Amino acid sequence: MVIDKTNFCFNGIKWVLLARSMDKGRSEVLRMLYSSGSFVAATDGYRAHKYQTDVLPAGLYRVITATKNLIVVEPDDTDSIFPDIDGLFSEEGEKQICDGGNLPHILKEIILALPEDLSINPDFLKDALSVAGDAISTPVGFTVACTSRSFIKLTNCEYEAVFTPFRIPAG
Repeated sequence: MVIDKTNFCFNGIKWVLLARSMDKGRSEVLRMLYSSGSFVAATDGYRAHKYQTDVLPAGLYRVITATKNLIVVEPDDTDSIFPDIDGLFSEEGEKQICDGGNLPHILKEIILALPEDLSINPDFLKDALSVAGDAISTPVGFTVACTSRSFIKLTNCEYEAVFTPFRIPAG
């Protein structure tokens, strides 16, 4: 399937692909795009992006090309199983951190909300807050929350991102 820049869901799918693994040494399924039929998602095992769209039939898709103007995917014909990410997006035990703001403000609020020994990869936050040409391109519309498992969750209409913090070594 070819999705070009004129397609209404191009920016959303491009954003989702930011969360897929580019490491050829990791599981191949982490380099794929997943469609439930009502949303598409990708994960590298440390973060996940999810975008509400029904443009792709349910299944796993190999990403053939992903450029600034074109995305080409093809159905995966293996028995690969996409990680169960639904629990990551659960609202159970969720505590709102802030409702928008600029990148430095959001980063500060997240760090203050996490336990002392945890921090986040700022590149994950930057990716989660950036989709060129779409409403999500301004972090103002984001709700930022911390889940009961200390995952950071960002939500903006049909966009959702979750990422795991990392432990800061003592000493």
